[in-house]
Amino acid sequence: AGVPTARSTHARVTLNGQDIGPDRGLYVLKEGYDKEFLRRHFKNATGNLYDGGFLREITEPLQQNWGDGDVKNYADLKALVAAAQDPNFTNRFDRMSKLLEIDRFLDFIALEIMTWHWDGYAMNKNNYRVYHDPSTGKITFFPHGMDQMFWEPNGPIQPNMEGLVAHSLLQTPEGRLRYCQRMTALLGNVFTAEKLTNHIALLQSRLQPALEMINKDKAREQAGAAANLRNAILSRVKTLERLLNQLAPKPLEFDADGVAALRKWDIPEVFNAPTPPTSRLDRSTDSDGRRTLHIVAL
Repeated sequence: AGVPTARSTHARVTLNGQDIGPDRGLYVLKEGYDKEFLRRHFKNATGNLYDGGFLREITEPLQQNWGDGDVKNYADLKALVAAAQDPNFTNRFDRMSKLLEIDRFLDFIALEIMTWHWDGYAMNKNNYRVYHDPSTGKITFFPHGMDQMFWEPNGPIQPNMEGLVAHSLLQTPEGRLRYCQRMTALLGNVFTAEKLTNHIALLQSRLQPALEMINKDKAREQAGAAANLRNAILSRVKTLERLLNQLAPKPLEFDADGVAALRKWDIPEVFNAPTPPTSRLDRSTDSDGRRTLHIVAL
């Protein structure tokens, strides 16, 4: 999807011919976030790489893992924070676009929601890294520690966003529109049932022979876990297809007095979230005794 991510695989470790480790030699091997990683994903690998830490927002002093830049005042992060807090939504989107790799970020948070990674940046401001690329002057977010996934196959596509940058960007009309566009594109090209289940099958073909040699009970346990993951993914894909393929509402037609009649009005399931603080809804009765809905932009 174009989101920087650490490569990972499995490894069997032996010492003098003997398996070592708590599970008799089988390990997950994950790439570290170093200069080689940065060079693979960015034009300039000398920028500041920050560790999001445990439940920490970019408004806090994050740990610097890499970079030649001065982080005494976190100027790169503070600039993005200021843009994200701009009260004017149009100005906010324009300012954030100059400081944030917008499409990469939208793909990043869209995939967190699609995989229901509830312990990530978007929903929990956790398990993430941030890199400031000196060649573009823009910031990129990428995931880390994705071990809480696919818990809720029926989760909405725009849940409550705890991460400041995610929440602020999706408050803007342009941000919401492009988020849905990016998620639709990912569902058609990357996050497909065929691709994901085929990848599980590929991993199974590598893992099962090794596990059979180590412990047959572990092999059966892992096969069951893989089947559960496959079913969870299929359920999630089905839900996403349903939510994203809901018909867009037709534009309201107003009469000469500027009045439009609303029929079968409801909150779309696509945006199953509380009313944002930037608007207020109320129902009342007009002078002719008709029930009306008022939408007030604050």
